[in-house]
Amino acid sequence: MGGFLLVLQLQTQVPGGQGLIPVPPFSWSLVPPTNSVVLDKIDKYAQRDLKKGLHLYGTDGNIGLTNAWSIIQTDFRCCGVSNYTDWFEVYNTTRVPDSCCLEFSENCGLHSPGTWWKAPCYETVKIWLQENLLAVGIFGLCTAMVQVQFNINFQILTNCK
Repeated sequence: MGGFLLVLQLQTQVPGGQGLIPVPPFSWSLVPPTNSVVLDKIDKYAQRDLKKGLHLYGTDGNIGLTNAWSIIQTDFRCCGVSNYTDWFEVYNTTRVPDSCCLEFSENCGLHSPGTWWKAPCYETVKIWLQENLLAVGIFGLCTAMVQVQFNINFQILTNCK
């Protein structure tokens, strides 16, 4: 997901020797950043951290992380951060969680790779977020506004004595 630089150009006319010299018209434009090296580093760090987090899958006290990975892999039809082999390090064997299976069944993650999702979850979710950025942003903004309104109402109610 790349950032954008906002470029602003003004339209004006400056007195010249034989009349007015036009300057380019006023316009707004979004220019993608030229330095993709930073974005590549962010991607690599995020993938590295997510792969470290896979080792917490199914461990005591990490039910939220376990459920999140299960839901992501099932809903996005993907497996692992980069691919299903990410799970081989976690289990120290050729195996994936059952949420990686094309057709879910108990212990289906022990079967052959032909029965598992092939898509990488990192790229799949990243593409989904890019395509739905506006909706995600509006949802986040609405959630924040509701929380602020709730806090204001709570403060009013607790100070009315």
